[in-house]
Amino acid sequence: MEKIAKNIFEIKKILRKFGKIRLICVTKNRSADEIKSAIAAGISEIGENKIQEFLAKKKFLENEKIKTHFIGHLQKNKVRAAVENFDTIQSVDSAELAEKINFCAAKIGKKMEVFFQINISRDEKKFGFSPENFWKNCENLAQLKNLKIGGLMTILKLEKNPENSRQFFLEFKNFFEKIRARKIFLSENFCEISMGMSGDFSLAAECGATIVRIGRKIFS
Repeated sequence: MEKIAKNIFEIKKILRKFGKIRLICVTKNRSADEIKSAIAAGISEIGENKIQEFLAKKKFLENEKIKTHFIGHLQKNKVRAAVENFDTIQSVDSAELAEKINFCAAKIGKKMEVFFQINISRDEKKFGFSPENFWKNCENLAQLKNLKIGGLMTILKLEKNPENSRQFFLEFKNFFEKIRARKIFLSENFCEISMGMSGDFSLAAECGATIVRIGRKIFS
């Protein structure tokens, strides 16, 4: 679809101002045909929120060269399916979930790329480690041998004025740098800051995001 291609072009044009930033196309509630149109327009990574929805579309995307990310809340009874069907799980929001992913990955001989979700705004409606809890747990998390720890992810509430999110984006970037400075995780792997969505991706990029997750602005 021409509109999808135009939207992707405009988003990438904005992102280029801030350096090399990876664009994850969020495909929740989108058809396989819409996803294929996005891929044809240059998308190489997609993000899904629900396991079953992705599995229904996966067979139509088998010939596409894309990297797949799970970005929704992952229930423990869906961990095996997520490990088997995704390249990256961005939403690891507890030590217990990390351990379950590590166990399932070991069972199939896979090194699973994960991001840890941090509730940087301390929003009671959001999942994720509190910064304090992650700081206490990160040494133990680094010992999970079947995890490739790629970075941190956060989700903020939707603001009418994106500027209201600036303080949290900057705090998240600063937190990432403090964790990296501890040199607990392999530096060549631990390099991604996933933050920012359709309404605030430009601000997130300005504040240090290396990955943005955009759906509505691509498909609307």
